[in-house]
Amino acid sequence: RQLNHQHVRRTRVGLEPAKPGTFSSQDMMGHMGGMMSGMPMGHPGERPLITRALEQREQLGLSADQVKALEAARAEFAEDAKRRRADIEAAEQELGALLGEPAVDLGQAEAKVRQIASLQADLRLAQVKTLEKGKAILTAEQRAKLLSEAHAGDGMMSGGGAGEMQ
Repeated sequence: RQLNHQHVRRTRVGLEPAKPGTFSSQDMMGHMGGMMSGMPMGHPGERPLITRALEQREQLGLSADQVKALEAARAEFAEDAKRRRADIEAAEQELGALLGEPAVDLGQAEAKVRQIASLQADLRLAQVKTLEKGKAILTAEQRAKLLSEAHAGDGMMSGGGAGEMQ
């Protein structure tokens, strides 16, 4: 419980208006941090592989076990991604508080930026691993059919995004 109260205080500090002459992390990074967590990291408009496979279960001939495994992989990722996005947002808030100080400690700011980048990379890797898990659940024929339909439908291959999954 103590940790939650500390996080709330940090969040409030990070959300307070910046003092004149100071910059927030949002000012410095062009609102990227908040956007990246919800945007697909692949091509615009593409549908995540696992979602497409589930939507096309009849056309692909997925078995009940395959559907169950794909749904479980998607749900597991969604829960993990939710936690990871919360960690990224908390670190962004902390960076905002650091950058809101009259004299920014560049060492602390650099460490926080690197932490955020690492957390974002971890989220992206978790997504890639889930996509690969989803591909492994499909047969070679099902994968080929799914990918060929993606190319025929909108000309884009799916990689999915970290903010919407699979």
